[in-house]
Amino acid sequence: MTLGPLVGAAMGMDPLLVPMALGASSGIFVGATAFSMFAPEGRLLALGGPLFGGVLVLLGCGIVNMIWGPYPVLSSLSLYGGLGIFTLFVAYDTQQILDDYKNGVRDTVQHSIGLFIDFVAIFRRVLMMLMMRGDD
Repeated sequence: MTLGPLVGAAMGMDPLLVPMALGASSGIFVGATAFSMFAPEGRLLALGGPLFGGVLVLLGCGIVNMIWGPYPVLSSLSLYGGLGIFTLFVAYDTQQILDDYKNGVRDTVQHSIGLFIDFVAIFRRVLMMLMMRGDD
């Protein structure tokens, strides 16, 4: 439901933006997952705290932009920084899933929802980047 207006606006600009964003998001997702699979076991699990801090910074940027008006620097930080944070979240969540599996925790629903949220956040940012590129 939250992606509907953004996807509708993108389709109005150029019908190819959504498939391009979907392909780019899938590529980023696969790349982060592959990075996580080849990284040393458990190495990325230490990123949980800093990634949560990054999400809080993104939340703060969004609140400041809503209250005091749009600042281009904060909007760019939210867009590009958010892409980096959620890409790292995919790698972190993948290693967390592997660690949970080794420890006997097999909560597939929770893990699926986490990865879905990461993918939607990446897709939203990639689509916004492609829409901004189309304004040039």
